[in-house]
Amino acid sequence: MNKGRLVVGALGCALLGCFQQAAEAGAITFGPAVTITATTDVSTAGTLKYAHSWALGDRTNNGVKFVGTTLNNGTISNNVTLAGFGQQNSTAFNSATAPFGSLPASYRGILTGAVYGAANTTGAVTLLQLTPGRQYQVQLWVNDPRAGATTGRTQVVTSVAGNSQTMKYNVAAAAGSPGQLVTGSFLVDGSSQLLRVVGVGGFVGGTNLPQINALQVRELAGGAYWNGLQNGTLDEVSTNYQGGLSLA
Repeated sequence: MNKGRLVVGALGCALLGCFQQAAEAGAITFGPAVTITATTDVSTAGTLKYAHSWALGDRTNNGVKFVGTTLNNGTISNNVTLAGFGQQNSTAFNSATAPFGSLPASYRGILTGAVYGAANTTGAVTLLQLTPGRQYQVQLWVNDPRAGATTGRTQVVTSVAGNSQTMKYNVAAAAGSPGQLVTGSFLVDGSSQLLRVVGVGGFVGGTNLPQINALQVRELAGGAYWNGLQNGTLDEVSTNYQGGLSLA
């Protein structure tokens, strides 16, 4: 074993905070919500873990296969657990009017269905099948391009110790206007990650509720740092490093 390397590693941990995952457990950093515009909205960073939509059938966008589901609470294919939603519709969130109506059929196909909850409630989403110490990315879509009382709806996505972003169901509050997506990144210290979709409050003519039309989770590439997951000893055992990497 190279003791000099371990001394440097220990110093690096002290200076750089190798144990920050303990302080940041549960924190997702979400970027600002952006308008749904094209299939390139779908991230291809890193490696796909899983992607789901609540529309009919499976569809591929930007090389990512979204597996359709009708589950409104509970666990989807051992990938995602939902709580606090309870309702689902595979086709309701649709419009033939542009710009939504002009999106590619494959993209519209993952956005016309959704899982949603009651007015003024919060939905919990637990992302599963994660590896401790690794970096992940999550994307969430909300969409309702219909005209009428739903056009003013918004929701907030957040996580424990993380930031919050507000998402619009219908950006222009008009028929054919698409909704938004958010992209977040996080480091996990367990095998799961919790986020919340808050549909609380109201607007002229209606109330908010939590809704998800589609989501995907990707594992990002990252550097190695000691996490002690194997035995807690500051050594060069590969499984003591984030991502199963060794500095040996």
